[in-house]
Amino acid sequence: MSDETTSYVDLLGAIVRPLVDHPDDVEVTERPTEGGVALDFKVNAGDGGRVVGRGGETIRAIRLLVDFAGDMHGDLVVADLEDA
Repeated sequence: MSDETTSYVDLLGAIVRPLVDHPDDVEVTERPTEGGVALDFKVNAGDGGRVVGRGGETIRAIRLLVDFAGDMHGDLVVADLEDA
């Protein structure tokens, strides 16, 4: 990400933490991929449903926001929710 004050990890954390009951349990890690960056994140087991949402709507919206942020900086960024 071009702006050194904010990282994709921070962005994803800022999106996910307000959605969950256990914000301190949110863990986001960044790993390079062939075409860009993957953000793997975990939440408390009790918060998994809140992050996925009805029919997967919430997780799709989270992924869309992260993808859009990457596009704005010329990066390919994907967010993957790991099993809690």
